[in-house]
Amino acid sequence: MSKKLIEVDLKISTVALLLASLFLCIYQYFVLRSDLDEQVQAQAVSVASQMSTHLAASNAELGKSLSNRLQPFDFIESAEIFTPQGKLLASYGKTKALPAGFKDASNPRWHFNALAAVQRINGGGAQAGLLVLHATLDQLLIRLAVYMCVAVLAIAAALMVARLIVVGLKEELLQMETHLQFLAHTDAVTGLPNRHAFSSRLDSVISVVSEHGGSADLLLLDLDNFKIVNDTLGHQSGDTLLGLVAERLSSILREGDIVCRIGGDEFAIILETRASKSAGERIAEKIVGSFKEPFIVDQQEIYITGSIGISSFPGGGIDQSTLTRNADTAMYKAKSKGKNSFEQFHPEMDVSVKKRAAIELSLRKALERNELALYYQPKVSLKDQKVMGFEALLRWNHPEMGLVSPVDFIPIAEESGLIVPIGSWVIETACRQIRAWSDAGFNELKVAVNLSARQTKSIALIDDVLNALRKSGLHPWQLELEITESMLMDNIHDNMDLLENLQAAGIFLSIDDFGTGYSSMAYLKRLPIDQLKIDRAFIKDIPGDGDDEAIVSAIVDMAHRLGIAVVAEGAETCEQIAFLEAAGCDAVQGFYVSHPLTADDVPQFLERHNKALIAAAS
Repeated sequence: MSKKLIEVDLKISTVALLLASLFLCIYQYFVLRSDLDEQVQAQAVSVASQMSTHLAASNAELGKSLSNRLQPFDFIESAEIFTPQGKLLASYGKTKALPAGFKDASNPRWHFNALAAVQRINGGGAQAGLLVLHATLDQLLIRLAVYMCVAVLAIAAALMVARLIVVGLKEELLQMETHLQFLAHTDAVTGLPNRHAFSSRLDSVISVVSEHGGSADLLLLDLDNFKIVNDTLGHQSGDTLLGLVAERLSSILREGDIVCRIGGDEFAIILETRASKSAGERIAEKIVGSFKEPFIVDQQEIYITGSIGISSFPGGGIDQSTLTRNADTAMYKAKSKGKNSFEQFHPEMDVSVKKRAAIELSLRKALERNELALYYQPKVSLKDQKVMGFEALLRWNHPEMGLVSPVDFIPIAEESGLIVPIGSWVIETACRQIRAWSDAGFNELKVAVNLSARQTKSIALIDDVLNALRKSGLHPWQLELEITESMLMDNIHDNMDLLENLQAAGIFLSIDDFGTGYSSMAYLKRLPIDQLKIDRAFIKDIPGDGDDEAIVSAIVDMAHRLGIAVVAEGAETCEQIAFLEAAGCDAVQGFYVSHPLTADDVPQFLERHNKALIAAAS
């Protein structure tokens, strides 16, 4: 389009220059004609003055005198002298043409290439005759022709220069368009086709398969935990790793297969085959297998895995949008199963996605509709059997779906970001409830609240916690915040800063699910924590499982040496309680003590428990 505009502009400029030159020539013609007319008029006045003294002479002498006077002037073509009655007295002409008659001479007409001047000849105070001069414009026209030729040559030269410039501009514009086209369709980090190019290429493959048969597969690959690489090694190393991943994918794929980078750490692979059998799973297996080899970034070995979702045309979708959505669904299914794997899309997955979307939509309104509630599970000291406090557990009573399992809605709340306002509500509600029980006479109780990964990254978390304590009037030591071991290690440096700030505010801190997150002992001794909660996976098979017994005993011993209290989760039998008590565990939580209770049931539980303790002591 730009090149056409340049061509049009050049043509318009050419026409404009020609019109301007023509206008200047016309203007110049009239200017020169006017100058010549003035000269002819002046000459007529001069000749008429001289001829007044020669009128008495013979016609021959008068003509000779007229000829002598006008011959030096090239532009005077002819002249006539008439009596006042119109009789020709004398004439002069450079050619043998007959002199003009009195009528024509005394009233000359306008001619393009000639002009005339009429002047009275006076003698004795009266008109003695009439002088008519005829001038030619041939020399003027020659000058104009030369001027026009020069102008045309100048225009031609200018156009030639302009043409050369335009040719250069066209080449430069073509290069720019080519470069812009490259940028618009190419990922700058990996050199692969980008999302824009991916869309057009997938549409093209779908069109080919629809017309000629065969099958097509779309593989969406998302790198697992890529954020850790960026956070620990920096974005430049992350970009280098993406480039290496692109090279490895390209080396695995067949000729004609297409690999694109369509997002931060997401790649799309388009496969086309003339056979009806899909090649998606075979290629996905090769890709997952190839990631077993490390990537070398800045002389460091980096191991990274990927989760792949596969959708096939036409079974997994008949258009680009459906294929992409279904491949994305399958990819998240692969991630939910532990990552580092691939999943082929099946229609039942779509049902799961729609259910998830319905849950997310309802969850957004759950707080407004007061559908969320807290249940409280007691924690009991193994030293004196007293209730130390409660863990607040979130429950959702949906008006149509009934009681929705936290397993179903907590991950959705985490992914959607809804966990942040929900988590703030949980902290405020739990603090207010513990204060209400304290006012009812149940003193020195603590409440434990689980923090989500999103909450730990929220800059508003500390303010939310302090506001909840201030509104409820609860002492900071009565609020216990739990963070899982795996979550803690995922962003250890920032989380250590967060824990230090919370501990400085007097809040009790606990590591939840301890033993499942591979935390470093070097970090553990530096962490500002007050308590470890042993994961129920190590409790359920004791006593009897020698490995779990050794692990639990070692955790208790290590924690006590570091000055950290220990709570065992999931205690359900007398034998488990006996083992934990013998191992020196400080407290237990589980069905052996009580199921999670509603807020209304807690006072009755506390009264029964306290009565049982008094009865046991008497």
